[in-house]
Amino acid sequence: MPMYKKAVYVIILFVDVAISVVAMASSGSTSTRIYNEQGPLDASNKKIASAINKALTNIIADMANDPETNQFIKQNAQ
Repeated sequence: MPMYKKAVYVIILFVDVAISVVAMASSGSTSTRIYNEQGPLDASNKKIASAINKALTNIIADMANDPETNQFIKQNAQ
């Protein structure tokens, strides 16, 4: 009788969110920043939504605290 070995496969999925923000001043000058966030992605819809929401929350926090973007806005505010 043949011997069979069981194979165990582990699949890990990740959410990878990238957002490009282009700030444009009335003078026409622009500042472009790209924000990225990655995290594990589980199988259920609830867990997928949670992973994406967490990634977006982190990106928004990064954007709000980005000194380059803040400086561009301050320099070009009217």
